[in-house]
Amino acid sequence: MRFDCDILLHRYFMPGDKKGIRDLQCLMFIEAKTQGASLTPAQQDTLSMFNQALRNRRPNIYRKKRGRHLKDHCPPALAYSHLLKDDVRLWMYGGHLLRMNNDAPDTSTWIEWDYQKIDVPTLLQLMKFEIDPDSLQPIDWRRRYSDFKGEKEQLRLPFD
Repeated sequence: MRFDCDILLHRYFMPGDKKGIRDLQCLMFIEAKTQGASLTPAQQDTLSMFNQALRNRRPNIYRKKRGRHLKDHCPPALAYSHLLKDDVRLWMYGGHLLRMNNDAPDTSTWIEWDYQKIDVPTLLQLMKFEIDPDSLQPIDWRRRYSDFKGEKEQLRLPFD
């Protein structure tokens, strides 16, 4: 099978808390279907595997992992950024299906995110990583784990 990658979202993000400011980067891919099209069985199988590989959602005391992950696979939470020339924390949200009944969200009478009806403002929040693509709830950026060895807690703008 051969696929194109419709939308690959990468957000540079620097949330602050009582420990300081930290560099985070968020990744997710979106398979977009217009005119109400559906995934073929082959697309569904391949994209499901790709989705599992591109996730590193950790469980905590409040919730289990979200989404299906590869079995016995925990990708690193630190990734080297060529732009920043340093390691950054990488949050990977896997892949999601965006369907609409026309060519664009603003001209469609319905939009679906992973088979759940949404509206254009919700889609914009998803694409800015303001809400969780699995639960559609606000993303909680609080730290729940101690810092990784070597992670820098300083403000760096990626395009300086």
